[in-house]
Amino acid sequence: MLVKANMQVMVLTKTATKEYGKVYKRLSPSAKNKKGALDKNHFDYKLVDVWTIHFENLRNDK
Repeated sequence: MLVKANMQVMVLTKTATKEYGKVYKRLSPSAKNKKGALDKNHFDYKLVDVWTIHFENLRNDK
């Protein structure tokens, strides 16, 4: 769908806005998952950055 619309580049932009969101804790690292998987049962609400997303074509036309 993006190719048909001639949109080939995804652009993420950090805003000055912050909002509260869920931040999941990690399980203990294992041989299979070096960083530890996210523990979907345990989380805290923390202030997190808000990002926007848009798509552009390779010629940078918007």
